[in-house]
Amino acid sequence: MSSNKIKLLESAQKNFLKGHYDRAVYEYRQLIQIEPSDLRHRQRVAEILTKANQKDEALKEYTSLAKIYVDSVHYLKAIAVYKQIQKIDPTNPETSLTLAALNEKQGLIGNASAEYAVAVQIFEKNSENLKALKALECMMSLDSSNSAVKLRLAEKYFNTGSEDKSFDIFVATLKDLKNRADENGFSLISERAIKLFGNRALDLIDELEINEFPKEEKAYTCLHTLQPPPSALSMPDITQSILVQTPIHPTQNELSVDLTAPVDSCDNEYIEEISPLEEDDIVQIMLPDSSAEWEEDIDLNFLDSDTNSLKTTIDPVFIIEEELDELELELELEDNTASDPTPLFQQNGNDLVEALSNFADEIDFNLLKDENSGTVFDISSSGLKKCELDNEDTESHYSLGLAYKEMGLYDEAISEFIFSARATERRIDSTLLQCVCFREIGNIQKAKEMLSETIKDREVTDDELLGLQYELALCHEDSGELLDAINLYSNIVNVRPKFSDAASRLNKLLLNKA
Repeated sequence: MSSNKIKLLESAQKNFLKGHYDRAVYEYRQLIQIEPSDLRHRQRVAEILTKANQKDEALKEYTSLAKIYVDSVHYLKAIAVYKQIQKIDPTNPETSLTLAALNEKQGLIGNASAEYAVAVQIFEKNSENLKALKALECMMSLDSSNSAVKLRLAEKYFNTGSEDKSFDIFVATLKDLKNRADENGFSLISERAIKLFGNRALDLIDELEINEFPKEEKAYTCLHTLQPPPSALSMPDITQSILVQTPIHPTQNELSVDLTAPVDSCDNEYIEEISPLEEDDIVQIMLPDSSAEWEEDIDLNFLDSDTNSLKTTIDPVFIIEEELDELELELELEDNTASDPTPLFQQNGNDLVEALSNFADEIDFNLLKDENSGTVFDISSSGLKKCELDNEDTESHYSLGLAYKEMGLYDEAISEFIFSARATERRIDSTLLQCVCFREIGNIQKAKEMLSETIKDREVTDDELLGLQYELALCHEDSGELLDAINLYSNIVNVRPKFSDAASRLNKLLLNKA
């Protein structure tokens, strides 16, 4: 570097530290003319303009820098620059869409989905529903099996007049929940579908319940089965088994069944075609083997002239206690649901994390909010299935973390390093870089805790150990814990005298101590 460039750089740095931002910008622009290929000078100009609250000028500089990175196919650096642009102007959906596209190019699907979610939020806030719909469609193209995004898209289709498309998504979602035997999710999504589509949804739900619900799924919720044991069937007065199904009232000792009523008049929810059920799916009446004893337990005065009904008195001790407990619990749950149904989309904007717990691991329910409540996507959420995120390229996240760190976006860098730490080969490096970022943002205690814990890891190599000790020494030095810093620097110098600037830092601390 020529002496002129050195002087300009030193002067620009001094003016910036003194708060003379205009002068510093002028000198950095001179450096750009001298050395246009050094993009660090352009970045520095944009940073100073941001510091000086000259946002419009800063946006121009960052946009120019981002275009250079995109044209040169340095997408990760472009993402870092556009992230700075987004911080300055978070209301511009085009920035979020650009970030989504760039992340998608790098295979960072979770990041891309999160950026589309930001764009959807902005479009909906501006009542630009058709644009929000397009962004949701882009999210669906990233992961077509994502239930949260599918339902959000269905809501948007409905509100923009595409009811058939909305209904098709509800159909697919209900069938998927049925296949997974997720009755809780099926019930809640059904409720929302009925609210939107009325009888059209009711017909679909009835068809799914009849054709696809395994009978054993209903055994404890809506059926009560009386089936005499084999010993009773051999008696002369009984020629066939009678399978009676009726709502259960476990607190009563007497169960009554009207056998004179035609089948068509009965509620299909409680009476189905007679078929053998598994032992676990029914409540069995345990009768003794002796016919004499069995007769004593049956009230033979069963004919009631007023009602023409058959009454069977059953001693409750014959009902299996464990099964009765389960039935009482199911009835209690059903009664609670009937008296106070849980709406799928809360008017106060609460999400579905608690309501749809059966498939909470698959989706991020912060993406799914009530259209009428005014709340929409959680900016920080990607809404992707965990298994999809696990398949992402951790190396790309690591590289993006480096780009964010270089741009001073430490919070964003930490998020990327947390992800890249999943890869065994990047675990220690990513942890170390997280600590560097925590130290830079002033969370030194967090950095020290992570470093102290990682140093104990038996899988840490000698080179990695030196790096961890060096960063921990810096943290102690910044905290004023000079003795701890001196000890760590001494250990490093003894092992590798030329490791970074450990020797010079050690000498400086020793001189100050003396």
